Amino acid sequence: MLYWKAALIWGLSALSMFLTACFVYGLFNRFSFIHGASPAGPESGVAYLLVLGILIGPVVLIIGALAGVARVWRRKRKQQS
Repeated sequence: MLYWKAALIWGLSALSMFLTACFVYGLFNRFSFIHGASPAGPESGVAYLLVLGILIGPVVLIIGALAGVARVWRRKRKQQS
């Protein structure tokens, strides 16, 4: 149960930091894609948030979850020795 909790907390933390960074990047940079564009600002921030959140979000979630599990596993192993 401890590993699941660590995976959930670390994975969601990594995903939320990634999505926040995507939104902030969109606030200051123009969004353009194959079928549309928007000027820098909240619309561009939401566009980056949605596109990158869907495309790269699952990868970030998995990597964050694995990092959390590795950290808990390392701490347990250190305590046993």
